[in-house]
Amino acid sequence: GAGMLYPAWDSHLHYLDFTQRTDGIDELVRKMDAAGVKEAVVFGMPIVKMWSAADPVRPDYYLDTDARAYYFSATDFILAEHLEKQPEAVRQRFHPFISGINPLDLNAAEYIETLIRLYPGFWQGIGELMSRHDDLTAFTYGDPPRADHPALMKVYRLAAKYQLPVLIHHNISSASKREPIYAGEMERALKANPRTRFIWAHVGISRRI
Repeated sequence: GAGMLYPAWDSHLHYLDFTQRTDGIDELVRKMDAAGVKEAVVFGMPIVKMWSAADPVRPDYYLDTDARAYYFSATDFILAEHLEKQPEAVRQRFHPFISGINPLDLNAAEYIETLIRLYPGFWQGIGELMSRHDDLTAFTYGDPPRADHPALMKVYRLAAKYQLPVLIHHNISSASKREPIYAGEMERALKANPRTRFIWAHVGISRRI
């Protein structure tokens, strides 16, 4: 805007919410312009909050009800289809990342390669990967994810191969512990993948950490 001394970059922008809804690219661009944001790293939402038959309301956010959540790969296709329809001047403002990854699935790296083939030259990074994440971890089906999981180790090696940065949300601890009980998982991931560029979302802290 007029009061901005320099253009800003948004390094962490979810195009879709926990119900896979979006206001669309046009509205996003308007909001970016109003806030003086020139470019953004953009990705979908890798997890969906279920609307359970037991819910009296449709949840908009993962904390709204007691319903479970699950990993959702179609978020990448929604983002890609919306962004690819935009004119070049708009597309150049966005740096899309692949986020619809189940961090417990050893097929995750292969899924990323499929997306890279389907949209050649489109993807500029991987993430936001959901590892340890507040109450969301407990809501989501499957074992608790962790930064040094074998499935993610394969993803990191693939990222190094394609020279794609990896954005990961990995809390350094749990909501009730003072000591960094999950730090070792992140350290092991970094140590095993010296050629992979990591972006540690929120540097290991979160809403309740």
